[in-house]
Amino acid sequence: MSSTIFESLSSIKEFLHDQNDSCNIDIQASVRKCMNCLKDSTVVSDLSEDQQTEIKTLLLSLLSKSSNPKETNLLAAISICLLLHQKPAEPAAAEFLTLLELPSPQPSYHQQTLLLGLFGCGKQDLLGVTAPDRRPMSLHLGRAVLLLCSTPYNIFQSFHLLDLLLHQLASLPSLPPSDALTSELLRPAAAALSSSWERQCDGLPELLTRCWAALLRLHARLQPGGEYVDDLLRPLAALPWSSKTKLHTLYVVAQHIGCQELLRRVPDLTSGLVEAASGHHLASISTDLYQEVLQVASDDQLPQLERQLADLLVSDDSQTCQTALLRWLPAAVRCRSASGRRLLTLLPADSVPGWTARLAAVRLLRESDADAGPDAEAALRAGLTHPEPGVRLAAAGACWGRRAVDSPPAHLCPPLLAALVSCLSADSASLRHALCAELRRLVPRLRTACLRGRPPPAHLLQLLRGLVDAVLEGLSPGSSFQRCCTCLVALQEIVSHLYALPAGAGAARKGVVPPQTAVLLRYLAEHRPGGITWDIVTRDSLRTLLLCLYDETDDVRETALKLLITYWIPAGLLTTFDREQLTDWAARLADRPNFHDVETAAALCLLSFEAGRSEAGGPPTELLEELLSAAEGQAEGAKRDLFRAAREAPVHGRLACLRRCLCGSDGAGLTPEMVEKCVNLLEDVVDTMLKALAGQQVDEHGGTAPSFAAMGEAVESVVAAAGGDTTRSSALSNQYQLVLSCCWLSLKECSLFLGELTSYCLSAGGPGMSVTTLRAVVATIRRVLTGCRHKGAIESARLAWSRLSTAALRHASGAVRDVPAAVLRGVLAELRAGGARSSATRRGAGLPMLVHTLLAADRQPGLADSTVSALLEVAASPLPPSPTTHASAPTEQRVEDCSAGSEAQTTDCEPSPSPSGAADADGAEADLPHTIALHILTGLMSDAVVSAQVTSRLCDVTCAALAGLASPVWSIR
Repeated sequence: MSSTIFESLSSIKEFLHDQNDSCNIDIQASVRKCMNCLKDSTVVSDLSEDQQTEIKTLLLSLLSKSSNPKETNLLAAISICLLLHQKPAEPAAAEFLTLLELPSPQPSYHQQTLLLGLFGCGKQDLLGVTAPDRRPMSLHLGRAVLLLCSTPYNIFQSFHLLDLLLHQLASLPSLPPSDALTSELLRPAAAALSSSWERQCDGLPELLTRCWAALLRLHARLQPGGEYVDDLLRPLAALPWSSKTKLHTLYVVAQHIGCQELLRRVPDLTSGLVEAASGHHLASISTDLYQEVLQVASDDQLPQLERQLADLLVSDDSQTCQTALLRWLPAAVRCRSASGRRLLTLLPADSVPGWTARLAAVRLLRESDADAGPDAEAALRAGLTHPEPGVRLAAAGACWGRRAVDSPPAHLCPPLLAALVSCLSADSASLRHALCAELRRLVPRLRTACLRGRPPPAHLLQLLRGLVDAVLEGLSPGSSFQRCCTCLVALQEIVSHLYALPAGAGAARKGVVPPQTAVLLRYLAEHRPGGITWDIVTRDSLRTLLLCLYDETDDVRETALKLLITYWIPAGLLTTFDREQLTDWAARLADRPNFHDVETAAALCLLSFEAGRSEAGGPPTELLEELLSAAEGQAEGAKRDLFRAAREAPVHGRLACLRRCLCGSDGAGLTPEMVEKCVNLLEDVVDTMLKALAGQQVDEHGGTAPSFAAMGEAVESVVAAAGGDTTRSSALSNQYQLVLSCCWLSLKECSLFLGELTSYCLSAGGPGMSVTTLRAVVATIRRVLTGCRHKGAIESARLAWSRLSTAALRHASGAVRDVPAAVLRGVLAELRAGGARSSATRRGAGLPMLVHTLLAADRQPGLADSTVSALLEVAASPLPPSPTTHASAPTEQRVEDCSAGSEAQTTDCEPSPSPSGAADADGAEADLPHTIALHILTGLMSDAVVSAQVTSRLCDVTCAALAGLASPVWSIR
């Protein structure tokens, strides 16, 4: 053992001598070994005085390094206290007090850790001894702990120390003198606890409650007569009932002396709780105290408590009403079921809150297996036919019991069905969620009855059949958006519980075996109880869901598509002829310029693709080849005549269909050859659209993104070349909008396609992507990101870049991981070079997005730190000798010039040139690198993910921003 302790000390020495924290020593393991050795008294007795002093010195040096993990420092403190306990009690106490004053007598992390070590070493010898000044050691320790509790530093640990001190003090066989203990420790501790209830700290209320319990036990030992309780309650009388301190203190006192005794000492307790119910921050503690009062209330006190609760349940104050409904009412029914039955008669029947509370009481009574009584069933009958939908749904929820065998009686099923069906057309999302909750109760109960070998109740089967018919009817054409959403979600709840998930769908894709829950359907198919036909997944319901794919809203379309792929396709309801019809109709829709038609076409193509995949056992490559060939032909047509292509066959329609089939089915049809063809096609389409939008400006400015005016002229030239309407007017012509929409939608679709394609290719199990192809994808996305002015296209490119960066940075190949980093290095080099066209847009929208998105995808802090350093270097670099249009006259002068309205002013209002040089013709189309660098830094420091990696550079970034305020360039300022 002695050799082990010296090995540990040697490791600690090496760790302390290493100034850069670069050694590979497991310091925590070394200190733990040292502590385990010091627990053996024979090992300590073999150590000389000098060796013990050396050990304490090393451990104190280690303790002074606050950068160590807390566990390491705590082990060091426990080791020091174990050494002290080997000495006689009084000298050990004196030495510990000396250590407690080092390096400063002020409250500190050093003191807190030493005290935790003392209380955590498992020995209490020092608590009962006398210090050198003849005062009890416990009072010295109490003073130190209370000083820590009064500081804002690590509140939880400080009160944890107080908890340990009070509990260990209460376990001593003899206590210090009563007067000194009360005045110097117990009263100050009570004041510290009372003033801390309002502090915001996780776990603190529970810790304070434990401290109070130990404190009251100490008081009871010192004053068995109970006078201390009056001393504690007296200051509370002046506090309002909205005070946390008052309610929490009353609760711990009630736990100590009993609630009946507390009611005797505080007569206004029940009325005060009613007043406290209006505070949101008091909901939990007021409920706990109310439950304590209910448990000890006499028969004479109960009527008053019940009337008070009934008044709270229908209160005009919403917070009071919610607290009473969600907290006080459950507590009352759990404690006194008779109170719940009496509340049914006390609550008014002429208001919605009254009905909601009555039905909540009925539900609680039924779930508690208590006798609900005749009033409960009468309330259910009336609630199910109430004109308010929320009341009807609350009544529907109250029809069920807690156990799986508890179900509504047969005579309540018809009004229950009517109530649920009436909620299908509700506009409220909360009602939709509540309806789904009722379906989750109904269907599993039917399935459970079948699994147990019993025939399901016929009235529940009729209830479920009626719900299914109502849901399918609600999906018919002409239904409102809210009704379609509610019916689709309800249908999804029903079929997900009735049908086993097919292989490869839903949870099975994640390796989870799908539950076999088709027992109910098999039973119904064999026995047909009550003559009910169960055929939810049929051709009729298939047609109903297919019509939902034409909806213009994404929620309805995507939910219907998910249901069809998960449940209807595996049933084999789509024949080969059906798939051909779907593909033909999707092709016609994809060639329309309307965006919603294209989305419907993509959904139909994916459905046909999944049907062929389910039938053949593999991806139907002929459909993919057909879509790719059609898209390539349309891309060539757009090169020849963009106006005709936009009007008759816009390329983004076929691209959307191809993307959904390839990427919407977990990349089932992706092969290296298909990936190569898709990347080449998308690169070609992006080039065509950007050139069409740039017009003649491409040759003049070497690829700089055109202004909106230049784009307008380019689109007008396309329309004019096709013989369209180019008449100048305040409204854009249909031909103009058609071409412009085709360009933006094509760029947006290409970006989304590239992002999803790369993500699937680089994922585990994907077909892979060569570095050359990946660089081509990166160049295409960057070209859209920095060469566009359309927000939708830029955001799509940003999403694509995020997916690409995330997939590439997680790839096993170092060459693939280096591609995004190489792009970042190129951007920073371009900014350092000071090119006037470092950004393609007025505010550098593209480059900041590119840098920001890449660093958000990379969780390693090294890349972010080096990027910030490079950006700070660019921001601090000297301005060019002729800042041209970037250096402006004062803002007030520019505003005055803009508002003058003279006939000579025909150009856009831009900052006036600096006297040091002539205006550059390009100056208004690009920002200085300094401006771009500051824009990028703004995005990085504003992002919660990235800013956490560069927090250490906050001072440098702040200095750069302050220095920029003094710049003569208006865009930098």
